[in-house]
Amino acid sequence: MKMSCEVTRFGDTACLTLRGAIYENEAALLKNYFNSLPPCQVREVIIDLSGLTYIGSSGIGKFLLLYKALASCYGTMRLTGTPSFIAELLHSMRLGDLFEISTH
Repeated sequence: MKMSCEVTRFGDTACLTLRGAIYENEAALLKNYFNSLPPCQVREVIIDLSGLTYIGSSGIGKFLLLYKALASCYGTMRLTGTPSFIAELLHSMRLGDLFEISTH
């Protein structure tokens, strides 16, 4: 299943809902979605991963780019609804030290 992304903004908070799989080509699209969020105007990004079935290293790299952009303006990001197998992968990479990873 191809990745889909729905973006909603509420003031200085952006919510993204990701569904499907994030392979290399989809990661490039994901970067475009992230770049559409001005990091110094968006203070918090909440990414719902409950519909995500796969994420490769390219997709994880895009999360790190978003985190870096937000952190440079004192913004935050958090992942919600993270499938357990993806949460385990992200925690094994110690990404939970950078941003919140929740399975709820």
